[in-house]
This record gives sequence, structure tokens and C-alpha cells, in this order.
Amino acid sequence: MTKLTQEIDKATGIRPCGFTTDETIANVIPKLLETIKAKAFVDGYEATDEEALGLVVSKFCKWDALSITQVAAEAYEDANFDDLAHNVKTNWALNKLEHLDGGL
Repeated sequence: MTKLTQEIDKATGIRPCGFTTDETIANVIPKLLETIKAKAFVDGYEATDEEALGLVVSKFCKWDALSITQVAAEAYEDANFDDLAHNVKTNWALNKLEHLDGGL
């Protein structure tokens, strides 16, 4: 870490963009999830990181099921679960066709 990076971390708690994706995620997401857990859940409930991230994704996607499904599929693909990503996308498409067609 450079001296500038250390100064930025102490001053803001978050490194600016321009660092690697992994560094940016490691510095931004935990702080975001901590804030979400403190503000979005009832007092006394200990929300998990997964619950908080799920809330972020659903709100960011404006509760659109297709967008949320695409986020999940992209996460699977990024984690090299390509078959699972394909299954999520395929199952979503089949489900949409059934609803549009009144069944297959």
C-alpha cells in the first residue's frame, strides 16, 4: 500500500476508485452492509451479510425479478459456477414463457 492510499483510508475509510475491483469491493461493501444492517432491520435482529446484500440488490434492481435473477446469475458466473448460472437463466426464461403462453 502506498502512503497516499494509507492517508486516504484513514481520512475517509474508503479507497477511491482506481484501485483493483477486489480492493474496492473489500473496502466499500463491508461498510455498506454494516450501514444497511444498522438501519434497515428491526432493533435487536442480527442480520447476516447475505440478508443485507440481498436487500441492497432487491432495492437497487427496483424489485424487478428479472434484474434480480440476472444479478444472481452473474454472481454465479463470476464465481465460476457456470452451470448454475446457465440453469438460473434457463429456468427464468422457461418460467417467463409459461406465464406468457399460459403454460407450455
